[in-house]
Amino acid sequence: MVTVLRLMKALAALARGIGVAANGLANLISATSIAVWVYASEADIEAFKKWLRGTPQERQQMMREAPPLTPEEQALLAEFQRIMDTRREVEVLSKYVLTLPALPDEGY
Repeated sequence: MVTVLRLMKALAALARGIGVAANGLANLISATSIAVWVYASEADIEAFKKWLRGTPQERQQMMREAPPLTPEEQALLAEFQRIMDTRREVEVLSKYVLTLPALPDEGY
């Protein structure tokens, strides 16, 4: 009887957790859709649809036709690329660390 009550409490907690996660996801989706609706013009949406449906060659052509970046945007892009490069290096290093043998005082 006690284990059944514990199981019910655990299931209730799990259901609450799933509900909170689903609510957060719904809020994220609605906020994103509102932001797109408010900030994106028809031309932006059509250009994005064209880019999504285009071939890789068409996408490259659209990227070449994009307006030049402002100095502030260039600085942000450089920072973003640096962060992504660092993230990739960390991923590679973490995979490498997993291949290293265990020390004598650790392992199985």
